[in-house]
Amino acid sequence: DQTYDYSQEARYTDVMRAGKLTWSAIYSWGGVYSTMSVGIGQPIYRGHAQPIGAIGIDLSLNQISHFLRTIQLTPSAHIFIIEQDGMVVASSGTESPLFIRNDETVRLNILDSSDPLIRATATYLRQEVGAFDRIQTNAAFTFTHMEERQFVRVTPWHEDAGLHWLV
Repeated sequence: DQTYDYSQEARYTDVMRAGKLTWSAIYSWGGVYSTMSVGIGQPIYRGHAQPIGAIGIDLSLNQISHFLRTIQLTPSAHIFIIEQDGMVVASSGTESPLFIRNDETVRLNILDSSDPLIRATATYLRQEVGAFDRIQTNAAFTFTHMEERQFVRVTPWHEDAGLHWLV
């Protein structure tokens, strides 16, 4: 009989370590393939100096991608969210931000996207700025891909609870 141990999940350990409202690192749900999530949690103190527990909620990366697909854009527009190291959080395209390799769920790096336009966009951005983590303010770029002009807008999404994403 196996008992689930929540205290080993990133959503719990990250919040308890920080001692304040905190986003977790993206993590794989134990024993569930093709499911990764990001969680936000708040420690509970109840009169104690150290937290006695935490409460939180998780967002599946697949659910975030599904939400991006519901946003009404022009037919040729794509939205993708990456972490500052280039790992995909979510995308409005059909490509999953996750895949199975050697019986393990892993995340897609945007530079390895199977979508030629997304891969070209990411490659162009990295060449322009050197590294994704150097993008600290809203930026707009244009480049040519397949003889068509592409318009790119990058918005850093930083917040006090710990998210550092690029949209």
